[in-house]
Amino acid sequence: MKDNTFLYLSLATAGPNMLSSTGFGGIERDIGSLQLEEKKLVAEIKRTAKTGNEAATKILACQLIRLRHQISNLQGSRAHIGGIAIHIQVKCCGCALLLLEICMGLCLALRK
Repeated sequence: MKDNTFLYLSLATAGPNMLSSTGFGGIERDIGSLQLEEKKLVAEIKRTAKTGNEAATKILACQLIRLRHQISNLQGSRAHIGGIAIHIQVKCCGCALLLLEICMGLCLALRK
């Protein structure tokens, strides 16, 4: 077996919650705070637009575009981490099945 078998088996026995809590927690918080900031920025843009200050409105609109780009990047990172977690879980299942087959083979050999 590979050198990473122990890591895969420890992740498999830890359960799926371990992967989601360590990987997604920080990203989810960041996305939530950026979305809250986005709402505040949209309200600020509406206020400055009502006053007729075009220059400030344009600057705030550029900030909103940058902020939405950051949110989409974080959402892509979250999806990537989710894909990696699924990949690790699949590898864990494969290793666990391989170990099960080995144990079954040893049991059959010991019975003879």
